[in-house]
Amino acid sequence: MPWNVRSGSKVAVIWICVGGGDRYAILGIAIFSPIPVTILFIPTVTVLGLLLAGLFGGSVVIETIFNWPGIGLYAYQSIQDFDFPSVMGVALILTICVVLANLLADILYAVLDPRIKV
Repeated sequence: MPWNVRSGSKVAVIWICVGGGDRYAILGIAIFSPIPVTILFIPTVTVLGLLLAGLFGGSVVIETIFNWPGIGLYAYQSIQDFDFPSVMGVALILTICVVLANLLADILYAVLDPRIKV
């Protein structure tokens, strides 16, 4: 028999004999699980939602260091010039972006796992 199946409780590995003897190569792995694979992406969505908030905050530092025009450099210059309405506007825009990123992460939770209700 050129292949055999070794199965545990949830994983089946298909081996194929290569050249005889003790040499085997993995032909494929099948995962049998009652949990859909999409549920495994929920921690990834959580981390990406949190990292996106840090990305908006880090724009001020990066745009200031490299002198790139953008909302981060505008916020830095507004702070230096004591232009408080501009600082509040930038803070409002960045806050809205973070809230929308968290809302997108929550909606993705419901798409990935139907047991979660939004």
